[in-house]
Parts: sequence; C-alpha cells; structure tokens
Amino acid sequence: MNDMLEKKIREHAEAVFGSEPAAGHRERFAGKLAARRKRRTTLLRRITACVTAAAAIVAAVFLLKTGFEYGDGQDEESFDDVRNYYAMLLEDEIESTEQLLPALDNGYREDIRRDIASIRAETAFAEYGERNEILLVRVYSSKIEALQHIRNIISEHL
Repeated sequence: MNDMLEKKIREHAEAVFGSEPAAGHRERFAGKLAARRKRRTTLLRRITACVTAAAAIVAAVFLLKTGFEYGDGQDEESFDDVRNYYAMLLEDEIESTEQLLPALDNGYREDIRRDIASIRAETAFAEYGERNEILLVRVYSSKIEALQHIRNIISEHL
C-alpha cells in the first residue's frame, strides 16, 4: 500500500508541489485565519469580562463585609434600626392575624391568642456585630412567617 501511495505522489508531484494553488486559495485561507483569530479574540474578551466581573463581586463582598465589621459605632445604630423595623413588621402581622380571630370558635381563638403571645415574646439579643443582625432578621422573619401561616389557615377555615 505504501508503494502505491508513493508511486501516486511521484506521478503527481509536479501538479501538487510545483504549480500555483487554485485561484482564490490564498484569499480563502486568509479568511479562515482571520475568522480563527476573531473567535479566539472574542473568547479571550469573554473570559476577561467574566473574570473581571467575578473579581468585582468578590471585592464588593469583601469590602462590604469588612465595612460592617469595623464600623465606628454605627453597628449599634444599625442593629437598633433593624430591630425596630422588624418589630414593626411583626406587630403589623399580629394585628392582621388578630383581626381574623373574632370569626373563630372560642377554643381555637384562645389557642391562637396563646400562640400569638409566645410569638410576641421578645428574644434577648446581644447587641454586637453583623452576626447578631443576621440572627435578629432570621428570628423575626420566622415569627412573621409563622403568623402568615396561621392567618392563611384561619382564612381557609372561614
């Protein structure tokens, strides 16, 4: 088989290696090279944009986190603001739930009032750092969700 291939190459060597390529061959080849360079450049730009965006996100998270941790007395104020805001939201949910109570039977009404009283009970939070703000938000959010769930159940049974 190799002998046959070698014989064919020798017979057509003049046509393959000695002559000029077909018309337009160089232009097509240059076009293919340009398209490959363009794809590579586009890919590199996309990778650079993704890496830059990821770096910006990491930097923003790092700067925001360190800004909260090393504030100059503003942590106490922000903690109080967050606590007051969520306490207001909790009271709104309690009022909305209590407005539905008169339509219930006395036994259910008293059970729900006891549940509301336990939800309303203030949880003591030490006032330092970002971690406690997160804990505060989670506790108040779970209380608000519990009240919304109670209100939904009451609404379904009315």
